[in-house]
Amino acid sequence: MQLIDLYIQEVGRHLPEKVRTDIQQEIRSLIEDTLEDRSRQQGKAPDDEMVVEVLKKLGPPEKIAASYLPPRYLIGPNLFPYFITTLQIVLPIVVILTALSLGISLGQTAQTAVGAGEMIANVVGGVFDALFHAVGIIVVIFVVLQYATPQLETRLRSKEWDPRKMKPGPDPKRVKYGDLIVDAIFSLIAIALFNLYPQLIGFNAFRDGHWVTATVLTVAFFQYLPWLTVLWALQAGYDVTLVARGYWETATRIAAIVLHGFSIILLSLMISGPSIVALDPQALANLGWNISNPQVVLTAGQALATGVRIGMGIAIAVNVVKLGQHLYRLLLYERLQIAGFTR
Repeated sequence: MQLIDLYIQEVGRHLPEKVRTDIQQEIRSLIEDTLEDRSRQQGKAPDDEMVVEVLKKLGPPEKIAASYLPPRYLIGPNLFPYFITTLQIVLPIVVILTALSLGISLGQTAQTAVGAGEMIANVVGGVFDALFHAVGIIVVIFVVLQYATPQLETRLRSKEWDPRKMKPGPDPKRVKYGDLIVDAIFSLIAIALFNLYPQLIGFNAFRDGHWVTATVLTVAFFQYLPWLTVLWALQAGYDVTLVARGYWETATRIAAIVLHGFSIILLSLMISGPSIVALDPQALANLGWNISNPQVVLTAGQALATGVRIGMGIAIAVNVVKLGQHLYRLLLYERLQIAGFTR
């Protein structure tokens, strides 16, 4: 029967690939045996209503799948692929940015052979320190997601779950878990990076036994940082909530519109205000760099600021498009779907 096939397929989505087939076969046998027993007890052939009763007794697919998985882990099988993907994206970026910043400082600073060797050692140490912090932050974020999201999803969906609502094709109201999880991770990383380690956004040098920093972030950026932090925190919370619910609803569409509107306003203020990045010749000179022509540094800083403004302009355009998509879904498409004019 179609409901059984859909149920088995949905259970498989929450299981690791290496055990998926065996567990699906076991659950199918359990359902068929239960149906056979009920058929004998009620004296009639199994029908859709009988199948619905059996599936309701088993519970939501994610719940039955969870019963076959190990009960204790920091990052479970559903989130682990996203954890690995995040590490593969973030760690190379951390290595490149940290090594580039420290390497430029090494190249610009006059050093003796012994001093250069010490600088190289500190560059390597700085890279490993940055990697250690990055991995720690990512692990903590995924642990929080692991223990928050599945519990919310089970609690929110188990009460109203109905096997007759399962659909054979892609459900346009079902959210894309991967995109939301990655978005939440990068929002939380941004909060940690810009609030705890803003010195990584710039250049560093080891001088006189301690690190000296020349950040490219201006005072204007730190005036916007509290609002950016609020936006990133709201975005992460929204993503986790949407993953927990599993489906688009009117409230989540409205929340998405508000968040995109907030982003557009904030980015518009930032792009029209003072530059949020700059290169300071004096700060670079404090690193030990030989700044013979400060104007060259200022020109490079202006080019950097222009590039950042272009990036913010692109971000505004993306948010406008996404806001429009949510408005279309909320005000037109879903109403047409209900009226039967769309599939």
